Amino acid sequence: APGRPTHPLHAGERGTVANGLIALYPEMEGVGFSPKEPGILHRLDRDTSGVLLAARTDSAFEKLRVEFEQGRVVKVYFAIVHGRLEPEGVISRPVATRGRRSRRVEVVRDEFAARGLRGYSPAETHYSTVRTYPGFSFVRLRMTTGVRHQLRAHMAFLGHPVVGDTVYGRTPRASRHQPERHLLHASELRFFHPLQGKPIRIRSPIPADMRSFLKKLSRT
Repeated sequence: APGRPTHPLHAGERGTVANGLIALYPEMEGVGFSPKEPGILHRLDRDTSGVLLAARTDSAFEKLRVEFEQGRVVKVYFAIVHGRLEPEGVISRPVATRGRRSRRVEVVRDEFAARGLRGYSPAETHYSTVRTYPGFSFVRLRMTTGVRHQLRAHMAFLGHPVVGDTVYGRTPRASRHQPERHLLHASELRFFHPLQGKPIRIRSPIPADMRSFLKKLSRT
């Protein structure tokens, strides 16, 4: 659910997805890259809703990690963005940060712009417009890379920031079109089962707040 961190952001923090996983599956403790992220392979920003992926065993974690590295895991999102977006397109530009404590990432325009940046990572986003409204678009986003804030940064780079995104988007103001969070939803994950090898497809329906926002746009 939006508003719940995937993992603790500071010592002693409770109420995270990671806390809930350990409570349900104690065997996950120690699985993965870090004790604060038990088995977690696919994270979401605090205000992004939708599908997460975690492994319960070391062997499953390792096999899924390889799938992610090889680009075999497909991630599908839906978002409401500002402006009228083109019917479809691809943005393939790396992203980087200005430091570990940086709140945002930067889309790298060229080699000159990359100077002074860290954590340089390739990133590719495929987008298609589902429906347009006056001043807004409801879009489907697909990616195989998994760079922090990739979708939010790429959409803002295109000039179509995610609605409600106060980091990459527009300054919030009192408006019926200003939601309580950025309207980005992880709708689907496709990967191969780490033991059986069969294709797996997990879906999460569009949440109520995004459906409500779209209904308001339909009336304008």
